[in-house]
Formats: sequence, C-alpha cells, structure tokens
Amino acid sequence: MMTPDGTSVPCNLTRDALGMLFKGPGGIAVVGQLAVFDQYRDKIEAVAGQKWDCSQLEGGKVIVTPDDLVKAALA
Repeated sequence: MMTPDGTSVPCNLTRDALGMLFKGPGGIAVVGQLAVFDQYRDKIEAVAGQKWDCSQLEGGKVIVTPDDLVKAALA
C-alpha cells in the first residue's frame, strides 16, 4: 500500500484474517497463503486504506485483523 505521495505504508494481515478469507475445502494450506492473499489483495488493501485514513495504526503500521474483515463484510 502506498500513500498519495508514493511512500510505502507498512501493513500486516493477521494469519487469522487470511484464514477467514479462504472458503475452500481442506484449509488454506491446500492453495497456500500467498495465493489466498493475491486473490483478495484489492479487498485487503481497501480495508488497510480505510484504517490508514482513520489513523488506526499499531506500532506505526496498519494491521488488518478478522474484526476488520467482518466490519467490511468480507468475512
């Protein structure tokens, strides 16, 4: 994620949040975490962007949690 001036924004997605996005059989290990992240990247970045805009930072970075996905109706 980038700010309007092109500065990179540190952002993390918790493992639990990533697991909430995966709906397939056999668990996330079947397709891999990166594949699930790539599939939902735009939505994850939209949630992260909303948190950034509201200055909801933890230790100077945006952390997307399961609660954030629920609030955004993604999980």
